[in-house]
Amino acid sequence: MTITLRPYQQECLEAIKKLRGQGKNRQLISLPTAAGKTVIFSQLIKDVDSGLRIIIMAHTRELLEQAEDTLRAMAPHIKTGFVDGDRKEFDAQVVIASTQSACVDKNLKQLKAQDFDVLIFDESQHAPADGARKVINELGFGKGTKKLLCGFTATAFRQDGKGLGEIFEVVAYECSTKKLIDEGYLCPPVGYKIATDIDFSHVQSVDDDFQPTSLAVFMDTPEMNKLVVKSYIDKAFGLQALCFGVNVQHAKNLTSCFVAHGITARLVDGSMQKKQRDREIAEYKAGNTMVLCNCQILTEGVNLPMTQAVIIARPTKSKGLYIQMVGRGLRKWPNKKSCVVLDFGDKNHSLMSTSVLLDDDTVAAKESKQKKKGMSHKLPDDLNPKFKAVLLNHDPLGRSFTWTRNKDNSYVMRGAGEARIEIQRIYGEDDLYCVMFYGGDGYKKLAQDLNFEWSFSTAEDYAVKNRKLFAVSDLDAPWRDEPISENQKSFFKRKRFTAGIDHLTRGQADLIIKSGVLRKEQR
Repeated sequence: MTITLRPYQQECLEAIKKLRGQGKNRQLISLPTAAGKTVIFSQLIKDVDSGLRIIIMAHTRELLEQAEDTLRAMAPHIKTGFVDGDRKEFDAQVVIASTQSACVDKNLKQLKAQDFDVLIFDESQHAPADGARKVINELGFGKGTKKLLCGFTATAFRQDGKGLGEIFEVVAYECSTKKLIDEGYLCPPVGYKIATDIDFSHVQSVDDDFQPTSLAVFMDTPEMNKLVVKSYIDKAFGLQALCFGVNVQHAKNLTSCFVAHGITARLVDGSMQKKQRDREIAEYKAGNTMVLCNCQILTEGVNLPMTQAVIIARPTKSKGLYIQMVGRGLRKWPNKKSCVVLDFGDKNHSLMSTSVLLDDDTVAAKESKQKKKGMSHKLPDDLNPKFKAVLLNHDPLGRSFTWTRNKDNSYVMRGAGEARIEIQRIYGEDDLYCVMFYGGDGYKKLAQDLNFEWSFSTAEDYAVKNRKLFAVSDLDAPWRDEPISENQKSFFKRKRFTAGIDHLTRGQADLIIKSGVLRKEQR
């Protein structure tokens, strides 16, 4: 399977190889959540494949499985092995190992005997921890090494003060969240600060962040939990959301509060068996759960791109933790143009906010104004409430296109004439898709055997490069600001909807029609 790398991904690989040629072997790569770090290091492994022994390390099973799946898809000829609590496959060319298992003396002895040439450390902000540092040194990737050590992270800093500079000698490549948002690869966050009467000066701190037990005293109260739910209803109702609580009990109480208000919510926590946790996440992916509550379980290694809102009911002073939480909602998804972020704090303390993602201290003050400038601006008072919901949920703050979902779960983006892009599920495969472009003179395959997220990214990247051809689906196209057309008015009237439609723009009317809500209203 061939994946066309994005420009920044190719730049990253070239930077790694250039520095390697200069003898700088302990490299740190800083890329935002959802930038495709796994794709980059899988391509790196594929490029250097000449019988070299490679070990990939990470500290969660989700990250390890993601690495294994990606590498198998991109380089199926390379034999991979797994080393964790259940599997002990030391002799593969590429060994994927959990940090916890690698720290075990018996496993570490066997790993050391493999004499690896390359170590890739995913989520390498954890590399300075004592256990990880021991493994790095024992495997021969410490200071003065001639082997290649590449650490990939979205948060190239640590709250506890342990320096990444002690492990890595150079930042090989870095790219900001703002850059990827500006280039249309990530969704922009739309932040709302929910002020409370809590005085956080009374909350104890540890490692420069709030101590969870102390913070829970203030955040896990019936009044605060109701405020969280009310804020979701006011600002993000109808959007799938991840909700981060202070601790497990707080996450449980938030789940109950959402359910009590008629919102489908579920909980995942570390005490669950993996099968149960996977079931809860699968329900969320299927759209059967609107709010998935957790306590730091979903901060790393879980891809939930359908998430359109993130609820930070766990205020933090940690930039790294904040970026990990909000980053869960920035991945692209069909018809998703932004991610609503609800921040709960007080009026007197400087906590993390969406400004840290956009490198702009004024962004928080601007966000509410930006929200008003989108498709929901000046909607008629008598417009059907479900029509308003469609426009609010498709506020185009990012560069993207409208997609139509078919009954067979394929997605279609329309272009000029007969042009269209389709994302089609491969027959007999649950999670693999192909991306097809159809034109007046035939068709061509843009991608094959990709998971849905990669397929969608490939399709939108192609549309961005051929923007004029797909102007009919382009949410930034000038025609969307023109008044509603007579044909659109007639369509609404045939469906027996007239109130408020005269004041819609052509783009707003188009979104309502394509959403299918007109058909649903008539049932």
